[in-house]
Order: sequence, then C-alpha cells, then structure tokens
Amino acid sequence: MLILFLIFIIGPFIFICLYAVLFSNRLSGKSKTAQNVKINSVIAPEAQKMPYYLKSHVLTMNEQKLYKALKPIIDGNNLTVFPKVRLADFIYCPRTTRNFYTWFNKISAKHIDFLICDLNAKPLLAVELNDNSHDTVAGKKRDDFVDDVYYNVKLKSLYLRNYDVRELESLILGHIFPVKLGESVNN
Repeated sequence: MLILFLIFIIGPFIFICLYAVLFSNRLSGKSKTAQNVKINSVIAPEAQKMPYYLKSHVLTMNEQKLYKALKPIIDGNNLTVFPKVRLADFIYCPRTTRNFYTWFNKISAKHIDFLICDLNAKPLLAVELNDNSHDTVAGKKRDDFVDDVYYNVKLKSLYLRNYDVRELESLILGHIFPVKLGESVNN
C-alpha cells in the first residue's frame, strides 16, 4: 500500500515540481528575449575548417571618404544612406516573370556603393563611386546593364569619379529633388 501511495501520489508530485523548476523561465516568460537571441561565443569545430576571414573594413578607403562626405548631407536633409547594397535588395523581379532565375541572377550578385533613401527606406538615388574597374570592358558592360535597370525601375543614379566635396551636396540634392524650369527653390 505504501508503494502504491509513493508511485501514484508522490511520484506525479515530484515530476510536476521538477518540471516547474526546469522550465520556470519558459513558464514565467522572463527570458523570452534571451530565447530569441543567439550569440556565437563558442567556435564550432566545423567553423574552424572554413576559409573565411573578417575584413578589417566594409568600405574601401575611397568609399569611406565618400561616405564621410555624404553623411552630413544625408543627416541634414532627412535622408539615410546605405553602403554596399545588393541590387536585389531594392529591386525585384516578380517570380511569375518568364525566366525568373535568369533575370534575378543578373541583379543578385551586383551591388551599388551607396543607396540614398528617405527616412522610410524608400530608394531615391543610387550612387556609384567610379574607380578604375569601371574603365574595363566588363566594368562598362556592368554599368550599362545597371543603368538600364535603373531606367526601367525609374531610379535616379549618380556616378562619381573626381568630385568636389563642396559641390557634393548640391549635386546629390539636385538629383533627388530636382527643381523644374520656372520653379522657385523655395516651393
């Protein structure tokens, strides 16, 4: 009788207590945020075999220089700038398009140096810093293709090679907010 009492009465009680202790964080909701955050602080053995390294900078030296020149212009005009944006992140091809993957692949591996957007992240102007790579046949072919894409999606673009930082603001804002002939700048 004592064994039955222990098995059927005390046993479930112990099980419920253990369950409550082990899963108290989930039941109380105290660590919902912690459950949704993963921090890689331990290197997995398979990660040690991968041939990847962290770059010291996201932007080249020339791109950093332009970014630093763009930042006050952008901040002072209620805009935002995103560096190194993949074309497929702001241009899309509907999946119902014939040869979808062919068209998608043409934009998925290309990026723009800077994408200037409004505060809601609506693309307004694509900015490309033209270095010597744009002088090659492949570079010119890429630029022509990207120009055609921008034309089709009605996105303005600006290619800069030698630019004067003092003229950059009027150049950028003139492309984003063009003044039509006969209009006042204050309208």
